[in-house]
Amino acid sequence: MNRIDPARLEAVRAGIAEIATEILGRPTSQNGSGLRYRRRGSLAIDTEKCLFFDHEAGEGGDAINLIRREYNIGFLAAVVVGEELLGLDGNIHGPAYQKPKRRPIATKAAMPKPKGINAEALNAWNSALPLGGSVAVAYFEEIRHCGIPGHHCCRFIPSLRHHKSGRNFPCIVSLLTDAVNGGSLSLHMTFLAHDGRGKAPVERPRLFWYGPPIGGGVSRLSPDDQVETGLVISEGLEDGQSLLDYGLAPVWACMSAGLMAKLPVLAGIEALTICADADANDAGRRAATECKDRWTAAGREVTITYPRGIAKDFNEVAVARAGS
Repeated sequence: MNRIDPARLEAVRAGIAEIATEILGRPTSQNGSGLRYRRRGSLAIDTEKCLFFDHEAGEGGDAINLIRREYNIGFLAAVVVGEELLGLDGNIHGPAYQKPKRRPIATKAAMPKPKGINAEALNAWNSALPLGGSVAVAYFEEIRHCGIPGHHCCRFIPSLRHHKSGRNFPCIVSLLTDAVNGGSLSLHMTFLAHDGRGKAPVERPRLFWYGPPIGGGVSRLSPDDQVETGLVISEGLEDGQSLLDYGLAPVWACMSAGLMAKLPVLAGIEALTICADADANDAGRRAATECKDRWTAAGREVTITYPRGIAKDFNEVAVARAGS
């Protein structure tokens, strides 16, 4: 049996801070060698020891353990993913290793080349059902008070395993595509309560299929033939659909703050409107600003807008209006 070069393992483990930021978004706080991630800072990283600990789950380990847990993949696959996230070529030899600098997300060329959707995810997408007639209708119309996304970007699976809890729930699957060429990259899953009137009663009812796609991705709520020189982007699926309901179009949903921050500058798009979340941890604002800075540096017109009042996102505005 072939052994992995120890230098490759050392490289991935030493890059835990960069890897965590790629997977989880920017840290919510920093204190000396310690970084905190997630809304309550529940996931901590010690950059000197190159270890993480999730205080909510009560588990920890090195960067490879983190990738395996978040992507639900094996050891060797986690090493390869770690190398891709760090921009390494997988051919590290010799004992010397210098920790890579944080890769700037400034241009499309600076990002890892996105890989295509895997066979398991593609089969799930192709066999998924239309949202109409499913419990997802109750979720969108009665709980989220927004329209139902089109079959081209969102579908329904009556029973899908939530790998974090080991339980099966109804699930909305959203197709994540390459923002540049439209190629299929991965799926985003929203697990629902069995009657559709809310999300599934589990920790993290929203998950990416084996983690967010490397290099970014979007859910094309508006198909390409509706996109000309302007584009509106949102963070969440329900936010994007609410914007469409308001009459804003075309709209793509980035599905996370991290993927919004990575949106590459697109040929032919002269004006970008970023409908950002107003999170308590400021992740939405940071992602919107990072995206704006890249686009304005490329000479594009960019506007950032936030929900009014105390709402944290644009779907909350729709829900509030429905209840008033």
